[in-house]
Amino acid sequence: MENTNENYSGKKLYSKLGIGIATFFGSFLGASILMRHNYRALGKEYKGKEILYLGILSTILFFSSLLIIPEDVISMIPSNIIPFLVASAIYFFVDKKQGKELALYEKNKHTFISNWKAAGIGLFSMFLIFIGLFFGFMYLLPAV
Repeated sequence: MENTNENYSGKKLYSKLGIGIATFFGSFLGASILMRHNYRALGKEYKGKEILYLGILSTILFFSSLLIIPEDVISMIPSNIIPFLVASAIYFFVDKKQGKELALYEKNKHTFISNWKAAGIGLFSMFLIFIGLFFGFMYLLPAV
């Protein structure tokens, strides 16, 4: 069933580029927040919750795996390559999961939510991740 113009009236979606930008700053968490918004706007609340939980879990697993990799290996990788690779992977994931809806939305001459707002949500996600890492380290480190 193909959506029509009326299905999008009053609804704003984030573009794939906006989700990619949020991912660059806020990892999987940033992407999942924006994808959840899109799913909710499309009336797919269950998929929205699912993608948010997947984003939270992916973020935890991703940063946990970074702690396991030896520091000398991490130091050999350029600092911006990891966020770029994650954002690229999410860009293709979004295309697979929401690409048809986003293409139809754009085809019907609707405007996407600002990429600046997506970047702000990505930065806020980064802040949440840093807070989580801080309290995680505080919990894991032995008391002095």
